[in-house]
Amino acid sequence: MSGSPSPLLTVRNLSIELGGTLILDNVSFHMNEGEVLGIIGRSGAGKSILMHLMR
Repeated sequence: MSGSPSPLLTVRNLSIELGGTLILDNVSFHMNEGEVLGIIGRSGAGKSILMHLMR
């Protein structure tokens, strides 16, 4: 077993514009197996859009 696990999911530089409005701008993160990720932000910040894009 190596000391550094391989990412299970990697997102790099994700941006999306809808109707001329920038919804997500340069989002990057990675998750390793067994990790838990929480997504927080104000209403309308793009949390649901991010989850829909990762389905």
